[in-house]
Parts: sequence; structure tokens; C-alpha cells
Amino acid sequence: MTTSLQTAPRIFISHSHKDNGFGLTLVQDLRQALGDENAVWYDAKGGLHGGDNWWTRIKEELRARSVFMVILSPDALASPWVIDEIDLAWHHKNADGKRIIPILYRPCPVPDDLALRHVISFVTPKGYEEAFNELLIALELPVGMETKGALGKPDDAAEELVQQTIPQIQASFARGNWSDVIQKAGLLIQQVPGAVTHDIYSLQGIAYLRLHDYEHADNALNSALALVSDSEARLKLLNEHVEVLSFLERWQEVLQHASEALGLLPKDPSWLTIRAEALDRLAGLGLAPSRSMFLAAARPPTMPLQISSFTYHNHTNWVCDVTWSPDSKYIASASADRTVHVWEWEGTSGKRLFTYKRHSRRINAVAWLPDLPTNNDDDAMIDKSAAQEWSDPMWIASAGNDKTVHIWDAATGDHGLTYKDHSRPVLSLARSPHGRAHSIGK
Repeated sequence: MTTSLQTAPRIFISHSHKDNGFGLTLVQDLRQALGDENAVWYDAKGGLHGGDNWWTRIKEELRARSVFMVILSPDALASPWVIDEIDLAWHHKNADGKRIIPILYRPCPVPDDLALRHVISFVTPKGYEEAFNELLIALELPVGMETKGALGKPDDAAEELVQQTIPQIQASFARGNWSDVIQKAGLLIQQVPGAVTHDIYSLQGIAYLRLHDYEHADNALNSALALVSDSEARLKLLNEHVEVLSFLERWQEVLQHASEALGLLPKDPSWLTIRAEALDRLAGLGLAPSRSMFLAAARPPTMPLQISSFTYHNHTNWVCDVTWSPDSKYIASASADRTVHVWEWEGTSGKRLFTYKRHSRRINAVAWLPDLPTNNDDDAMIDKSAAQEWSDPMWIASAGNDKTVHIWDAATGDHGLTYKDHSRPVLSLARSPHGRAHSIGK
């Protein structure tokens, strides 16, 4: 029994890509229960896209759907993307009445705000069927449906379907019968999602690509990439997906794929070419500096114009902002991994001097303070006792999605001030014309 499309909830699922084995199964069972393949929005890459365009798509989908689910696990809680999506869901709950349903997949501390909701636990010893029926009740849907049960082995009928269909898909692919590949792969995905390997998603994605259906190719290849770990197979998939992303002009993701591939095949000529093209395309769109102009555009006035090259690899997520020290010797980089790294530029050694870890969300902006004057405004400075005259140009201001601005010592990490009065994420920092005070944009 399924719910009519007029009353069926529309669901957004937030998750880490590392939980796709469970997540893809849950999605298929929810779509079956709702009787609508489009009822659940689930990004199989789970935050690996990156870039402003993809975040815009996430915001649109999250806003449009009446139910927000988050699959909780240690990996999910360590993901800045998941944290941002939870924050956005709370905003829509307060503004529009969106329902929030936490799903505990692997044991982890449930955040205090989510703990106030009804948490659906799939953790052992509770079985998948029992937990899924509890979820259906929470969604006010009929219980007792037979799930795809991908946490266990397919039943005999499903196993027979797999054994019959996979050779047919492979044969159709060898003949170039792309429509048949898509149809038969879709049948397996619908009927036995837990038995579908990355190979089937890959063949389906390539078939869509050969028919120039780039949106569906993107979805299928995303699913394949989420399931594959073998380096050789992953490189092949990355190459196919780059063709799709290039047509869709999603150059940030092309750049990300090229970086991953070069991590597996350093100095590979084809991937170096792909990376170079992505950088040039982004520069042409005003989204990134060109390779030859980076230092000329970003260097401080005191630094001689001398083009050098160095790549800093120590952040674990997207780098959101970069700034030079006033003496041109150091760089501070702010990241979605919730840290600011201060590292040595002089001689391009890349030696990290300090990592600042006091922010609890993505850090959007960072700026060096040549000096910071005493501020006697009782409302502005929370840590008033720390306010003083700083003339050492090693103080840094950082701001982020935790709605705070921090000022701290770049050499030691000693905390100076915290401004806490913003009600939304802080997106930028700007120095006043006389170079002393800072204003904050949000």
C-alpha cells in the first residue's frame, strides 16, 4: 500500500558519503513506501561535490521538502556539510514548520538539539525492519511493507533476478544498446538495491552519457563513485564523470576529481591537463585566480612580483579563505574543516606554524590584524579582560558559520576576543580604511 502523491511527504536526507551502504537502501525503501521515485532527495556523494553551485542546489532541495532526515554517525557529525544542512533545517523548522527526524545509524553522541526530537535508532540489537516501521509511523505511513532488506542477503527470487539480469546488461552494453542497459539496470536498482554494485551504476551512467542525458548520467556515476574504493576502478569512474561535469560546466567538481586522481596518479599528463583546464575555466568565470595571476593578484604590496608555485595539502576539507601576513612571510588559510592553519610562505616551505581549532563550524573568512586597539565598548567585546593594545602583527581575526568572530595570536593560538552577537553565519571580514578596526559582513 502506498500513500497518494497529494499527501505523501517530500523528504531530504542529509548524510555522510561514508554511510551510503545504509543510506541508499533506506532511500529505496522510502521511495517504495511513498510510491514515488522523486519523493526522496539524496545526494550519493554526501558533500563531496563542493562549490557554491552545489550548495545552492542543496538549499533549494532542502527548502522545497517538508521533511528533513539526517543519518547520524561519527562520520556524519564530523562532516561540515552535514552540520551546515542541520543548521539550515532548523532555520526552516522555525520559519516554515519543517519536520526534522534524526536517524541513528551508528553509535555516536546525538547533538543536544537533535536529541530533543524523536530519534529513530537503527543500531543493533534493533533490526532493520523494526526500525524502518518505526520510521514509517513517524511519517504517518502504513507499516508492515516488505523492505528491500539490503542489510541482509537477497532472497532466492531476488538472487535469481540478479543472476539473470547482470549478464544481459553486460551484453547490451557490449552491443551499444544503451536504452536496454538503462532499463535493465534501473530494474535491478528498483527491485534489489542492496545487490547492485558500483559496476551496474557505472554501466548505467555511461549509457546515459552515450545518449547525452547528462543529468541522469551524473546521478548514476555519483552512485557508482560512492560505492567504489578500488583505485583503478575509481580512476575510470572519475574520468567518465569528468566528461559529464565538463558538459554541465561544473568546474569546481572537475577540479576536485582531478586533484583526487592526481593523488592516485601523481604527474599523470592527462589529469594535469584536466586540472589546468578546470583552473582556467574557473578563472574565466571569476571563481578562482588563473595559475599565472595568482601571486600578482593575491600578494601584499610589500612582496616582489615573483611567480612561484607551492601547493599546501594539510586541510581536510574545502579552503574558504586565504590571506597573507603583513610582512609577506606567512599565510593563514581558513577551511570548512573548522580550522585555520598558519603556515610559512617564505621559501615556499609550507611549514605549518599553528592550527587554530576553537571554531565549531565552517570558517568562512580570515584576516591579519596589523595592530588591534583597545575597545572600551562593553557590548562588543565579550572577553573584556583580554582587550589591550596589540602592536605585534601576529594577531588574526577569523569568522564562520558558528556566528562568531575570534581574534587570536597566530604564533601561539592564545585567545584574545570573541564577538558573539551575530544571529547568522559570518561570511566576511573587512578592515576599515585606517587599517585598525574591522567590520564584519554577514
